[in-house]
Amino acid sequence: MIKTIFEGRIEKICEVQEFSEKFMKREIVLNSGDEYNPLICIQFVNDKISLCDGLEPGELIKCHLNIISKEYNGKFFTNINCWKIETLDSVASKTQPEQNHQIQKKPIKKVPFPDDFESSDQLPF
Repeated sequence: MIKTIFEGRIEKICEVQEFSEKFMKREIVLNSGDEYNPLICIQFVNDKISLCDGLEPGELIKCHLNIISKEYNGKFFTNINCWKIETLDSVASKTQPEQNHQIQKKPIKKVPFPDDFESSDQLPF
């Protein structure tokens, strides 16, 4: 299991899905602000569903996550489970200009191709 923290603005809050008496989940979609593939779907399972109460689309939040992969019938499935949320701002405070709320982007590290890179079968890493 991998533990990590992710910051993003809420794009969508999905309805609670009940699969059995012992298993329910709720998903929210966050926007990281990245240029490519900015959306990530995280889930809240069973007793953690209540963490979504009071959240609204547009809020900037910090999520504490566990990333878990499981095998089922020869296929692997990855879940991103949230166990703690910190609200960084609220929708009501979005009256400020949008550029103040953009998430800091990490600079992209550019790696030059090696001089001996001749064949298209080779990878530069």
